[in-house]
Amino acid sequence: MKYIRSPLRVSLFGGGTDFADYFQNNRGKVIGFAINRFVNVFGSNIELNQDFILRLSYRINEEVNNLSDIKHPIYRTILQKYKMNDPYHFMSFSSLPSNSGLGSSSSFTVGIVAILKSIFNEELSANKIAREAIDIERNLLNESGGWQDQLHSAYRGINCFDFYGNDFTENKINLSSENLDILDSSSFLLYTGLNRDASNIEKSKMQKLGESELNQIYQIACEGEKCMLSGKLSLMEIGQLLNENWKLKKSLSSQVSNNLIDDMYESIIKEGAFGAKICGAGGGGFFYLLAEDHIADKIKSKFSKAALIKIKTFDDVINVENI
Repeated sequence: MKYIRSPLRVSLFGGGTDFADYFQNNRGKVIGFAINRFVNVFGSNIELNQDFILRLSYRINEEVNNLSDIKHPIYRTILQKYKMNDPYHFMSFSSLPSNSGLGSSSSFTVGIVAILKSIFNEELSANKIAREAIDIERNLLNESGGWQDQLHSAYRGINCFDFYGNDFTENKINLSSENLDILDSSSFLLYTGLNRDASNIEKSKMQKLGESELNQIYQIACEGEKCMLSGKLSLMEIGQLLNENWKLKKSLSSQVSNNLIDDMYESIIKEGAFGAKICGAGGGGFFYLLAEDHIADKIKSKFSKAALIKIKTFDDVINVENI
C-alpha cells in the first residue's frame, strides 16, 4: 500500500495576487506555510477479481469499472489523465474539516498526483507535482482560485511565491530556530463552525476585484516578506499586517464575512491576539491567529464551543511511503 500525508496550509499574505488573471500583467506575491495537519491519501492494488476495477473511498465509497463513471471530479480527472485501469483502491481523509480555508482540496490533488507518480515510477518533484495539480484544478476542472494552495502543499515549509506572466518562483523562508519557535509557539486555528464553497466566493471576489485592491494586497505581502526575513521576528508587526490584510479582504465581497465572523474577529483582537484573519476565501472555516499562550487560553474560554487548535509549520520533502 502506498501512502502520503499531504499538508494543509495557512496563507498569511497576498491571497488574490496568485490568480492568473491578475499576475499575467502584474506582479503577485503570497507568503504562507504548510502546517502539521494533513490530507492522508492511500493507494492499494486489488489482488482478487471483484465486481469492480476501482474503489474510491472518501465521504462515500465508489466502485466502478469505467473511469468515466467516477463521480468525484478530481479523482475522475486525475485517473483519466493517468489512464489508470489497473485494479486499485484509493482512499483519502483529512485530519481537519474540508471547505474550511486550509486548502484541503488542493492538498488532496497534490497527494493523489504523487501517489500515481509513485505507482508509475515517475519522479516525485515538488515543482512538477505542483504544476500538474494547478493544471488539473484551474484548467482541466476550470475551478476558480489561485495557485498558492497547490504550491504550499507540494513545497512544504514556509515560502514566498512570486508570480508574473504565466509562471512562479519559489523563495524558501528559512527562519532561524529562535524565530521558528516564536512563530510555532504562537500559531493557532479557531474553527467558526461554518463551511463554505470557496470557488463561489472566489468568483464573487474576482467579479468585483480591481487592480487597485490587489495592488494593495501585493504591497502588504511585500511588507510581510520583510518582516519574515528580519533578524528578529516581530509578532506585533506580522499581526498588524494580518489585520490590515483582513480588513482589505472583507471589502472584496459580501460573502467573505458575516456577523458571526465579525463578532469572533473583534473578540479575538479584544482578548489580546497580535492579529487574526479568516483562512482561505472567507465565509467560514478557520481563523488563523497569532497569540501568546495565556491569550489563547482566554480566547479558548471565550469560545468554549469552538475548537482552538495549536499548529506548527511543517517542512519535509515530498515522499510516498510503502506501508
